[in-house]
Amino acid sequence: MNAYFESPGVLVLAFAAIPAAVYVIIRFRRVREQLFSAGQRGWQGSRVTEAISIRTVFFTLSWMLVCTAAAGPRWGTRLEPVREQGAAVVFVLDVSRSMTAEDLPGNRLEFAVQYASRLADELSGIPCALVVFKGTAQLLIPLTTDRRSLQDGFRAASPGMISAPGSVPAGAISTAVKAFPPSLAVSRYIVLLSDGEQTQGSLVEAASGLHAGGITLLAAGVGTVSGAEINAFAGSGNVKTHQSRLDSILLEDAVRAAGGESRYVLAANPGSAVEILERITSGMGGTKNTVYASRTVKRYPIFLAGAIMAFCAALVAGGVSWKRS
Repeated sequence: MNAYFESPGVLVLAFAAIPAAVYVIIRFRRVREQLFSAGQRGWQGSRVTEAISIRTVFFTLSWMLVCTAAAGPRWGTRLEPVREQGAAVVFVLDVSRSMTAEDLPGNRLEFAVQYASRLADELSGIPCALVVFKGTAQLLIPLTTDRRSLQDGFRAASPGMISAPGSVPAGAISTAVKAFPPSLAVSRYIVLLSDGEQTQGSLVEAASGLHAGGITLLAAGVGTVSGAEINAFAGSGNVKTHQSRLDSILLEDAVRAAGGESRYVLAANPGSAVEILERITSGMGGTKNTVYASRTVKRYPIFLAGAIMAFCAALVAGGVSWKRS
């Protein structure tokens, strides 16, 4: 449970009431002793002392509760409707062995890295994150506006950074969804750069829940339909080649399952990056959607109510004791 104070420094004022209360009580006792010494025997000092003490305690409690309320206590969470403002982007980069196919300049992975790097540069000021996947998925760079760390992440991307073999784009989508904080009230985009090969899981199934979560999937197919041969056991001394081809059908099915404003583009096509950029920037400047975000609950009304009750108790309880005296 998240619990904190918005202005914890105000709590110092609350504790200042304790020595003040002690001073009042001690001071009044001295006054009472002086009255007794002056011959005021008919005066019921003990009852008056009781009344003053009760009022002082309750007034002190009331003051402490007011200061606590002013400090802005928060704990617990609840979903609140908020208007989307701005955007956040999670890049999902395929680093599986099939991305070493050389049917694009350099190879698919190098092409995808350059493609994502240029997109990130154009999305200046927008928080971006990086998820890489092979046989497992990993959040390499959390959401940040620091382009240097993001570009470092792109440059470090390689099949060797994840030991698990295979390709699980479905797991990468799930990891990307978790990269968005629940309280983030912005338009959310996942930019998937992959050749569409998967060895386990279902990308279509993983994408089907994105629209309900307020997330748009922008998939860029990296590779060609004709494909290229790759060695499935590169670096091991064994040679087993197979023809790796771009699976546009799978990526298009995933985009349809994602729904909403999701789009599929062929990364090698001129203007495809512009299409992705326009989709993200138009979402920022267009009509904002109402989404439900998790917010920490303000609890100051509880302490204000307690302060009022303590104040009333001081008047009532102290007044009763005073009348008796």
